Amino acid sequence: MSTDNHGKVYINAHGKPVMRISEVIRTLGKEQLAVWANILGFKKIRYKDELDRTANIGTMVHGILEDLADETTVTELDRFGEFGIYSYSDRLEAMNAVNSFLLWQKKNEDLYKVVATEVVMVGEEVGGTTDVILQSPWHKERVIIGDYKTAKAVYLSMYLQAAGYIKLYEELNGAKTCDGAVIFQLDKHYGTRAKPKFIKRKAMQKYIDAFEALLVVAKSVKKLEHDLNDDEELFTIKNLF
Repeated sequence: MSTDNHGKVYINAHGKPVMRISEVIRTLGKEQLAVWANILGFKKIRYKDELDRTANIGTMVHGILEDLADETTVTELDRFGEFGIYSYSDRLEAMNAVNSFLLWQKKNEDLYKVVATEVVMVGEEVGGTTDVILQSPWHKERVIIGDYKTAKAVYLSMYLQAAGYIKLYEELNGAKTCDGAVIFQLDKHYGTRAKPKFIKRKAMQKYIDAFEALLVVAKSVKKLEHDLNDDEELFTIKNLF
């Protein structure tokens, strides 16, 4: 259920697998993860355990918000075991995050209408799954691409991810169909109203340009890795003499 589902294979219209948006962005590296890992180390918390814990919470939040948006589905809120969430504090964080978006949605339902959730998009070169698509309050015929985040801060990689989704949406639906992006910072600690960070389409262009540049690099790296694996003579000792 997570954004740009890790491990999901996206197949384009020609039947060929394409890169995931998250895969493209990982080319950039994640310096903040290294910093986070060091902080956890000082607190004597295993990085992998904390990564799994936060991922489970995020996955459950996405799943519940998707179900709540579908009026034909009876939403089961008590699904903690399904997502590997067992401690009281983790359960509270998950429900706080869900509640924070619902509070924001209730206050803004007349302005921002949810059009769809967990939308799978596959283009010529990349594929991804965006969390939510909202109707634009500025142009009713256009949309805003939304992404849920439970992190404490908004990072560059999140803007690049949103840029990838806009690129995909416009590739599939045409130019001037998207009015921008919104990154929802969900409050998993207190459950207060989510903090949306809206970026209009014009301001997103620099991130789209950067994403496209990353895509070129990511494709080159992937080809080099493929060539390296195929080039057996590089690993043949006799060729060194």
